[in-house]
Amino acid sequence: MALAPARRLALAAFSRARRNREWVRDALRACADDEAKHLGQGDRALAWRLALGAAGARAVLENRVREVVRKPSGLEPRVWDVLILGAFELGYLETPVPVAVDQWVSAATSVSPRSTGLANAVLRKLAGLRADVRGARARLEARERAAESGELALASGLPLWLVERLREVLGNAGAARFCLSLADPAPMWLVKTSPEASEADIAESDLDAVACAVPGLLAVGKPAAVEASSALDRGFSVEDRSAYEIALLSVPAAGASRLEIGCGRGTKTLAAATRLARSGAGAELVGVDDDGRRLAEARERAKSAGMDVDFIEGDGRELDALLPPGARFDVVFVDAPCSGTGTLRRHPEIAAALEPSALDSRNAGSLPALQLELLEAAAGRVGEGGWLLYATCSVLTEENEDVVEAFLRSPVGRGFEPAAIERLPGYRALEARARAELSADGFSGVRARTSVSPKSADGHFLAVFRGNAT
Repeated sequence: MALAPARRLALAAFSRARRNREWVRDALRACADDEAKHLGQGDRALAWRLALGAAGARAVLENRVREVVRKPSGLEPRVWDVLILGAFELGYLETPVPVAVDQWVSAATSVSPRSTGLANAVLRKLAGLRADVRGARARLEARERAAESGELALASGLPLWLVERLREVLGNAGAARFCLSLADPAPMWLVKTSPEASEADIAESDLDAVACAVPGLLAVGKPAAVEASSALDRGFSVEDRSAYEIALLSVPAAGASRLEIGCGRGTKTLAAATRLARSGAGAELVGVDDDGRRLAEARERAKSAGMDVDFIEGDGRELDALLPPGARFDVVFVDAPCSGTGTLRRHPEIAAALEPSALDSRNAGSLPALQLELLEAAAGRVGEGGWLLYATCSVLTEENEDVVEAFLRSPVGRGFEPAAIERLPGYRALEARARAELSADGFSGVRARTSVSPKSADGHFLAVFRGNAT
């Protein structure tokens, strides 16, 4: 049986991501050659589900493969890729077992003909994984509060240590909802990153996109159709709902200034700029990031959208070397580098790459240590009466509440006090319907944490500060 185009694309992207150490999502886009572009929505969705799902469940899948392969260290890397993808389809999707086995045996033959027999034997032994996964999910759905770590790990594919950490932070029921959410692709939204972007253009793209009460945000009913549409060339970007809401909250007042540290490709910066432009207001916008490649893309996007944004390459901890002496801003927004645990549906390979030591603030190179340094450096650039915002896309306390408390205890942090989201200029500029949506999504008070459950937005954290002398 010839390997179906959807599985061929999934294998190409999965292998590329491993070789180049890049996001599977980016590898899928890079591998979208002429053949892939002409895949139907169903086939395209299957390719993305296979590649992203296998990346997220790698911990469980690799353990299962090792249990049935006599010498796993002797497997060729691409044969490993085939077996991991095949194990995922057998365990986590509903494809008939004979079809899945035959397809991935064909894949093994295509990458290494001598591995055909091995792949056939291994995949047939892995067919029982589906019953195990179904059983674990059924037990979670029936009794969330009594979930066991092993069941959570099997249902989600996450490493056991991370599951146990999620239970500590979210509680049994919250961890169960989080893990069950990984069974389905993340919901998709489009945001306007250009003043010229129009919902009318999206209506022509057959995406079933619906405008939300939150301005500039559209919920996409057909996510699989986005990559083949022209939406991303018409002033729209894919962004999580919670991430975009944070961007709106970071918008300064008309004529004020905004500094974003960790701006990446500039999606949040451009969303803020678009919001200002569409309201007829202007502001000084500056973005800092240490990734030159991402900044080059941000500059190009800003240029295409006709936006005046100053993007600066450099370490956000060394602002004195990057900004003019004495430069201060009305809003300073730290979009901190983090574990990304709140975005595992979009970037599932995070789970396999993350190590517990990266979350230990006692380690000089840990994420919490870096986040605190960035927050302290940013605080020195907040103007009189200005606002300091700290955000992550993590659900872990070490990167969120613990960093905030450490900042408030620090010498520079003692000059700030927590402030309510409702006092932010960006919040106050929204209409009542949009404010109600943000409150319903969890954005209220001095610290906001969005939860993750099936069909929800991603997990994000936001803390707001203001100088205590104001």
